[in-house]
Amino acid sequence: MIARILTLFVVFAVSSTLYGQTASIVEREGGIVEIASSIRHVVFVYHQSTIADSQSKVTELEKLEHPAVAVRKAKPSAAVSGLIDSLYDGHRMDYSLHSASAIDFGDDGYFWKIEWLVSPSQGGSSGPPTQHYSIVRGDGTVVRPSVFLCDTFGSSYDEDNDQIFSVLALDNLETAPTNVPSDQDLKSAANKALAEAVESNKLECKFQFDSIEKYKFSGKLNSVKDVDGELVVWAVRFVDAAKPKSVDPDSPSCLTIWVAGNLTTSRITVGEWDPNTRR
Repeated sequence: MIARILTLFVVFAVSSTLYGQTASIVEREGGIVEIASSIRHVVFVYHQSTIADSQSKVTELEKLEHPAVAVRKAKPSAAVSGLIDSLYDGHRMDYSLHSASAIDFGDDGYFWKIEWLVSPSQGGSSGPPTQHYSIVRGDGTVVRPSVFLCDTFGSSYDEDNDQIFSVLALDNLETAPTNVPSDQDLKSAANKALAEAVESNKLECKFQFDSIEKYKFSGKLNSVKDVDGELVVWAVRFVDAAKPKSVDPDSPSCLTIWVAGNLTTSRITVGEWDPNTRR
């Protein structure tokens, strides 16, 4: 099944220039659809199974929540906006409404896909705005996204499509871990995960340890329910041993292995990653 998209209104017109490949609707085998948007090292994913809700579905267009109300409810929460601000080194970001589209999922009913353009509140950005999606069910219920930490190594333009993905769901993170792991524990867990991925995928890359950095996120970013406190994760970074050392985490020659307080590590795949895998 391919979802039908009915754009009921657009707040303002934009040029035909694409705002980067940061947002997409993906249909997978079996008709499973994900709506996703990425901002730097974070990916927000809405699964069709999460959007669909038999108790709140609306199958008649005239009973769909009013678009103005849906847009008001869809404004990014304090937890989400705080996360996005942190991705831009604490600079406050503004959200301009780009469009609101009613999407028909057949037996699963209609829902609203709200698209925002994200840009610095103080200006100064030379590039186009980043896209971010919010989803509201037909009855006006706001859907929580699944949030993933994601890093890549290599180019997506490689002919062999051997780009490496390192992905961890925020749902796997703990708040204030009882036993805080040492740097050696974190490094060992990341080394083990990376070595297993290199061996199982027969990769020729050679990595060397670079650095460790700690991150904290709001517990309200859990996709199921609010969690008291802050979610904690460590970014263990490795660099390509064959290239000059880089301290820039956004460098294509740097790969981050995400490690939770219980030493759960990010899932490492080659060529693609599946957001339906909850790790």
